[in-house]
Amino acid sequence: MRAEYITCLSVAITLVTDVVAMLRHPDVWVGFPAGYLLAALMGGMALLTALVGWRIHRTTRAIGLPSAQHRWIRAIGISLVGVIILALYPENAIQSIPGAILTVLVGILLFFTSVWAWSIAITPSLETPGEDLIDDLAALYRWLKSHTGRFSAFFTTCEQVLGSSFLRPIVKGVLVGYAFLAKPLGLCRHDSNNNRRNEHSVQEG
Repeated sequence: MRAEYITCLSVAITLVTDVVAMLRHPDVWVGFPAGYLLAALMGGMALLTALVGWRIHRTTRAIGLPSAQHRWIRAIGISLVGVIILALYPENAIQSIPGAILTVLVGILLFFTSVWAWSIAITPSLETPGEDLIDDLAALYRWLKSHTGRFSAFFTTCEQVLGSSFLRPIVKGVLVGYAFLAKPLGLCRHDSNNNRRNEHSVQEG
């Protein structure tokens, strides 16, 4: 359910950023047949996204997830700040390599922050997350690197490639996205000991 909601939210937020870009540059599309076609396609995509989100809401409304007002206020506030940043962001920043990298990172941060805020508001998690997939992969990576002997140089090469100036923004984007969406998507593994203690306390009460 959370994955379906987040998919719709991702599409909706992407459409909002496209609308902001079109409003910043009306001279590029207003008065042109292709521009009106683009506007029609975006409107159709927005309608389709709304219909899919409504369908998901109808399917899952019986679950009755709790909602807190401050989550909605936070989501709306983050979205408004994001729209303002997109509307005022200097376009000449992409003319240099550091500026282009900064622009990518700002876009990644705004996107995942908005998706995270709205996903938490719509589908709040009732559980406390513990370790997650990243912890398991990190432990497996350390074990492989320490037990592969001379082949461990392969892992060192991979680390150097991932740390290159070309891939570093992509890796950071993936990690930022995972950090924001691991909990809403339910990717964290929950502490079974705490669950057993809670169940035992309930039985004693």
